[in-house]
Amino acid sequence: MLRLITSLLVVLLLTATLHAQSPNIVGYEYWFDQNDATRTYVPVVPASTNVDVQNAQLNTTGLALGQHVVRLRWKDQPAAAEARWSSVVTRGLSVGQPGQWQIIAVRYWIGTPVNDADPIIRTKFFDTPQTELEYNGLLELCGYPTGSQTLKFQLLDNHDQWSSVVSRPVT
Repeated sequence: MLRLITSLLVVLLLTATLHAQSPNIVGYEYWFDQNDATRTYVPVVPASTNVDVQNAQLNTTGLALGQHVVRLRWKDQPAAAEARWSSVVTRGLSVGQPGQWQIIAVRYWIGTPVNDADPIIRTKFFDTPQTELEYNGLLELCGYPTGSQTLKFQLLDNHDQWSSVVSRPVT
């Protein structure tokens, strides 16, 4: 199933005008992040002097959930053999998962991790996504220091976003 973005994180408020003499725009192309090998060309029929892509549907199939950059450029054709491309315009966008926001995991740690891959960070994924978290199970704390500590944790939702860090005292 193709995921199409109809509204971008940063709304594309772009109107293309390539030249002071108002050449006809015959199409535009776009690609995501640094992957210009997967450019998608969209013809403009009939050719126009202005193309508004504010509500253009961009095929985001294959993009991971999260933040991305879309890059666009327009092609004019003032004469058959003189086609030119505009400068590249970039905008940020967020690819999310359609539907209700649900909690799918919790990550927790004691101490200060070096990065997200630090082994002191432990993650527990839930078998069933939840809209409200009521977890009374045990968390694996083996290997952490004994005594009074501060446990820090975050929740991950099905839109691939982590919550703010919450801290709780534990013994």
